Amino acid sequence: MNFQSRIKIKEHELIHGQGKNAGKNKTVYDVAEICNKSYPYVCRISSLTEDVPFPVGMLVPAMKLKQNFDCLELIAWECGFAIIPLPKKIKMQKGDVNQMAATYQKTSSDAVQALLDVIDNLNPDTYKKFEDKFKQMVQNTLSVKKTIDKKASKQLELEF
Repeated sequence: MNFQSRIKIKEHELIHGQGKNAGKNKTVYDVAEICNKSYPYVCRISSLTEDVPFPVGMLVPAMKLKQNFDCLELIAWECGFAIIPLPKKIKMQKGDVNQMAATYQKTSSDAVQALLDVIDNLNPDTYKKFEDKFKQMVQNTLSVKKTIDKKASKQLELEF
């Protein structure tokens, strides 16, 4: 299947499919309203049978509303990039540093174990598990880096 077909399917799933998390109950009417477009127009551009291009300007508001970023992942993958969601802002207490290190160690070891499993037995299930564990590890790495950068910048400010 070529890229145009795959992106059209993802656009259709974005508009007509069920969203994720907070966007689970959002409808096509909600997408049309947030994008300032009419309902028939939104249905037409997301139709699998119509050859109408999907406006890029509608993609981000629709993805944010429905909490479905599959189109973005597909575009990035096609261009040779991977997308990892940034971690939520966290407030660290003094005792939480040990917890952060333990969580980081666990997610890293889970990702390594999933890697070994996929090498030993390559099938869609083990690959999906590896992909999920690897994303968790990268997210956790970004969270740790963000926390350490924050601590380092505060330390540097005190030194001046």
